[in-house]
Amino acid sequence: MPEKHSLPKTGGAVIVPTCDDSNRGDQALVWETRRVAEAAGYTGQFYMLGDPVQGAPQSEATGIGLLAPLLSHPNTRYSPKSNLHYGPLLVLVWGAIALVDTVKCMILLTTTGRAVLRRFLTLGERKTLKVMEESDICFVKGGGFIHSTNSITDPYRAFYLLFHVFLAQSLGKPVYVMPNSFGPFKGALYRFLVRGALNRCSVVTARESISQKALSAIGVESQLYPDLAFSLDSLPLDESPIRSIRQHHGSKPVVGITARPYRFPHSPDPAEAYARYLDEMAKLVAWLSSHDFIPVLIEHVIAGGEHESDISAIKAITHRLSGVDYEVVSQPTYTCRELKALYGECDYVIGTRFHSVIFALSEGVPALAIAYGGNKGKGIMRDAGLSRFAIDIEAFRAEAASELFSELVDEPELRDHLVTLRKDCGDRHAELAQLIRRAYP
Repeated sequence: MPEKHSLPKTGGAVIVPTCDDSNRGDQALVWETRRVAEAAGYTGQFYMLGDPVQGAPQSEATGIGLLAPLLSHPNTRYSPKSNLHYGPLLVLVWGAIALVDTVKCMILLTTTGRAVLRRFLTLGERKTLKVMEESDICFVKGGGFIHSTNSITDPYRAFYLLFHVFLAQSLGKPVYVMPNSFGPFKGALYRFLVRGALNRCSVVTARESISQKALSAIGVESQLYPDLAFSLDSLPLDESPIRSIRQHHGSKPVVGITARPYRFPHSPDPAEAYARYLDEMAKLVAWLSSHDFIPVLIEHVIAGGEHESDISAIKAITHRLSGVDYEVVSQPTYTCRELKALYGECDYVIGTRFHSVIFALSEGVPALAIAYGGNKGKGIMRDAGLSRFAIDIEAFRAEAASELFSELVDEPELRDHLVTLRKDCGDRHAELAQLIRRAYP
């Protein structure tokens, strides 16, 4: 038996839920989860769940093993070219797949069920089950994935995202939830699933105080620590596109911009709301260009599906521009560390992808956040003392954003504040490592 407050080192550590290298924010959270766990004293093998076809070559190159998820999103079996909006056929097919998957996974949560179903699993799934059975510990990477969206699919989405947590718990493994955003939690079944999973975890941490209060409201205790990506070390680029852009445009300040497709789940007309977002982003790019800034649209997430493909949003924005001076950076080979360095070379950042904002802030670059998807954007900006520089995506308008950006530029002490913020986050993450060490049963 390991001595008290000493993490085991033999069976492996599994990081859930499923992700890959295409979202450099998620990649950063996986890599930083490992770093914090190692700082806590864990020196065993780390595994992450990911699509075995797409793989995660950058993460695997760092020594993280890749495991096939035992529960995959229905889009891995049926994925139309455009999935930005849910049509009746898409909902019907995904619903049928989800129903079958739920039955299978409920059986896998029992000892007898695992013994019976093991022979029917794929080789990759059998390997995953074996690794989880033999593992020492399970980590839930940071992020903002546990929140409802006012959809009939919310309960299944909660089960899908939390299934590997339930599985680890059914196997008697301690589960540590790294700093996440949580909520809102709408619907009794959704709250039941989230509460049931989190109250059986050894440690639950929230990355901003709004989420901590949301957890408390459903009966889940948590501790507050900043997003792990604040402490990610950047890796400077030998050949930086930002430096090339500066050479071409002279002394004009560079503004990095991230945009993303978004379904606008709270809008009565999601398609119209998304079109308006693209229109307003194009107006903001034009305003920046006309005021002697160089707008640089940066592809933060690379994905095949339209809903996650930043380049599809970037193309839709640039299609709306005429006679406007701007640049686009699209480089799928960058790791999260290299992309963080890229944001660090900008003078300012306006980010819809929230980890583009975190990457910028922790590199000392003032940033304006376009917040979406639960509590993460506004909550993190508020706790960082930057709440006035966050705009809700539902209310995003170019005129208001340009006024707020002007205030950002004119804030004289902001860069000093960001230096202090980065140091404070690093100190808190060191404390998180000690919490994990102490909490091991």
